[in-house]
Amino acid sequence: MIQFYFLAIVLNVAAGLVLIFGDDESADWERLPLGSDALKLVLGILTGITALLKLLTPVARPYIIGDLFPAAAGGLAAFILLYGYYRSVSTLDWEPGRMYLIFGEHKKVFGTLAIVSGVLHFFFAGVLIL
Repeated sequence: MIQFYFLAIVLNVAAGLVLIFGDDESADWERLPLGSDALKLVLGILTGITALLKLLTPVARPYIIGDLFPAAAGGLAAFILLYGYYRSVSTLDWEPGRMYLIFGEHKKVFGTLAIVSGVLHFFFAGVLIL
């Protein structure tokens, strides 16, 4: 469906921008709060649901392979956003474990991957691997 195609593109790019610029303290984000916990929660939930539905309702043939990369990038971005939200609102004392070393330290790389997948999926909707 075209609606999920559009949502996958917009939410992948938005999630990527939040992952890249969300914790940037040096920038002036007073007008655009990219690092807010509410934005991470809502964007993480919407991106995760869209990634799941993207696998169930592909844009064109081939069914799974054609939408696998944007859905995987969206699901991964949603997981990282929800994980960051959970870490920020949790009252537990955190020690950096494996999950944080993989997803927390390299979230800008995963944000770039989400943006690239959204842009490539916009331009090449019917390509076999995208």
